[in-house]
Amino acid sequence: GLLYAPIEIKQYNSIDVSDALQLDCYIWMLGQLQGIEPPAEFWLGRVMDDYPAQRIYHQYDEARLMQALERLLQLHLRHDQEPDVYIDSRCKACQWFTSCGKTAVASYDLSLINRLRKDSHAALVEANIQTLNQLITLDADSLRQFKGIKKTAEQFLAQARAWIENRPIFYQKPSPLCTGDAWHVDTEYYPETGVVWSIGWSHADDPSAMILVSERHTEGKLILPNQQQVFVVPSADDAWWLFAEIVGDGDAPIFHWSSADKVALKNNAPIDVVERLMDRFEDLAGYFTQSVQLPVYDTSIKDVAGYLGFHWSEGSNWMAALLDYQAWLRHNDESGMFRACMYQSDDVEVLAIIRRWMIENYPGSEQ
Repeated sequence: GLLYAPIEIKQYNSIDVSDALQLDCYIWMLGQLQGIEPPAEFWLGRVMDDYPAQRIYHQYDEARLMQALERLLQLHLRHDQEPDVYIDSRCKACQWFTSCGKTAVASYDLSLINRLRKDSHAALVEANIQTLNQLITLDADSLRQFKGIKKTAEQFLAQARAWIENRPIFYQKPSPLCTGDAWHVDTEYYPETGVVWSIGWSHADDPSAMILVSERHTEGKLILPNQQQVFVVPSADDAWWLFAEIVGDGDAPIFHWSSADKVALKNNAPIDVVERLMDRFEDLAGYFTQSVQLPVYDTSIKDVAGYLGFHWSEGSNWMAALLDYQAWLRHNDESGMFRACMYQSDDVEVLAIIRRWMIENYPGSEQ
C-alpha cells in the first residue's frame, strides 16, 4: 500500500543531533499511524532549479529518540513553576517569542539587552542586577567592570533606557559620514554560494533601481509598472561591473545593512570591483546602533525599520523573492519578477529612511 515517507529540507549543508531527533520523531509518529516505520531523507542546501545540494538517507534510532523524550519529561517534572523568561538570539525563531517578549518587557528583564553575552548576563545577575531599572543605576565605568562589557557599556545603558522609557535614546552624535552624500545598496544572492542574482541601489533620496542577472533575457533595461528601472545583465560579474560604473569613482559611502553585502562583494565580485568599492562599503547598522538605541530586541533591518513604521510589501521575504526570480528565469513570469524587485526595492528604501531618520531626529539637528 501507499506509505508516507518524510523528507526534511534544510537550507544549510550539514546536520546535527537535533536534526536527527526531528526526523526520528517524524518516523516514530508515522510508524504509529501507518503500522510501519517509513524511510526518510534529509535534503540539504539548494542549487539552481531548487534541487538539493545533498540527499542523505536518515538512519532511524528509536532508542536515541526515547532517551531524548525521557530527558525532556524529567526536566519538565523538576519544575513545579514556569521557568524564568530568558531572551537570546535564538528566540526569534520560536513561536512563543512574542509571548515571552511581553513577559520580559513587563518586568524589564535584563535579557532584553541584545548582544549581551551570556557570561556578562550571569555576572550582572550574580551582582543582583537582574532588571533594566537596576542596570541604569550604574554608570558606564561601573558597567565596564563586568566581564565582557567594555566598549558596549554606553550602548547597553542607552538600550535599557529605551526599553524603560519606550522611546529612542540617542547617546552619541551620528557619524558625519552618515550626513553627507551617500549611496545605499542591497544584494540578493544564492545562500549556498553567495553569488548575487540582484543588486539594488539608490543615491541620496533618489528612487531605487535594480540589476537582475539573466542569461535568457536580453532586454538590457526594463521599466516596471511603478516606473522603476531594472537593468538586465547576463552574469553576476556583469552585475558587479555595472554597479561599479553606476556609483563611479567618488568617495561617497555606499551604505548596506550588516555584513552580508560586503561579504558578497569581497568573496564573489571581480577583483577590480572589489578594489574599487571595498573601502566605500559601510555598515549602516553599526553607525545606527553606535548613535541610537530603540526599544526592540534585535537590530535586524526588519526590526529597526518596523519600529520606524515601515511596512514591507505583503508576503515579502528573501526566499519568496528568490523563488519569484527563478520563476521569471524559467517561465518568464513577469509578475514574479516584479514582486522580487519590489522586495529588493523595499530593502533599499529602508536604508535611506533609517539614515534620514537618524540624522533628522538627533536632538539639536537643524536638518
